[in-house]
Amino acid sequence: MARELKESNYNVLFFGNAGAGKTSLAIAMMNELAATKTTMFVSMIEWLAMKYQSFSDDRLANQVYGLEQMMKDVDVLVLDDLGKDSQREAKETAAKMLFQVANARTEKTTIITTN
Repeated sequence: MARELKESNYNVLFFGNAGAGKTSLAIAMMNELAATKTTMFVSMIEWLAMKYQSFSDDRLANQVYGLEQMMKDVDVLVLDDLGKDSQREAKETAAKMLFQVANARTEKTTIITTN
């Protein structure tokens, strides 16, 4: 799949039980693609935590904005642990964040891991 992604762009979803190796596989693919494409790994849990903290911290808000711009621009984006947050409000916030990023990622590759 990584060889195919060197020549084309499409999205990949890895799902399964905890400990199945989803993140390791996504990172291995990302590392293979890094030779020819820009790549980025983002933990959904960390991104969401940073987003919440940025609401009361202007310096962090600027960092989160920069992070999100890079997520939109990078050739290959790995989003790890989608849906791990359990609160309804967190899921709605994450969905809005993801829509904004996904909307900007046409003709690019996104690799997602989730349970």
